Amino acid sequence: MPPFHNQRLLAMYRLMSDAANLMRLRLRPAEEYTYPLLDCLGALVMVAAVNTAVRSSVLNGQYGMIAFVLCLYLVKWPVFTGVMTRLMGALGGRRQSLWGYTLLTEVLYLPTLLGLYVPSLALLLQVWMAWAFAVGVMGYARLCGVRLWQVLLGYIASSCALMVTAMAMMLLFAAVGIINLTQLEQDMQQRWQQQMAVPQQQK
Repeated sequence: MPPFHNQRLLAMYRLMSDAANLMRLRLRPAEEYTYPLLDCLGALVMVAAVNTAVRSSVLNGQYGMIAFVLCLYLVKWPVFTGVMTRLMGALGGRRQSLWGYTLLTEVLYLPTLLGLYVPSLALLLQVWMAWAFAVGVMGYARLCGVRLWQVLLGYIASSCALMVTAMAMMLLFAAVGIINLTQLEQDMQQRWQQQMAVPQQQK
């Protein structure tokens, strides 16, 4: 490990180093994946910003939807961690903190930002994302002492919880005027019509 005199840089380096080791399936006990709160929040903001930027073409510059997607990715970490901690603890017979590990699985997707600037990397990034998902699942299984299908069950339960959270957030954003649900529905219908028109034009 390089000699860092700044403790904040040292903590961030350790987080990124743990993420790199995770991609190589080099795991440590779950309780060792602990990081300072500010570093966790910084990494979380980066993950949310990157995921929002990757979906910028779908959002079509709608600032309300951009804010919604950004906030959704910010709350994904606590929602996902809460469900996985409880469910994996119940299935594995030993409850342990998965906050740090779950954050690492999100950090693995940061390189997808390259796809916006180097489109030729699209296929390579798809492989990267597939492997990142696979190592995340295998990591949960090893850390929690459960089977792979049980981890996938946890992913499904977490996704359902996140979907409920997203619906509640969308209603809240609509209530305060950040999102126009009528305009959003019209945009979705227009996009669907455009997608349906493409195959017909190719015939």
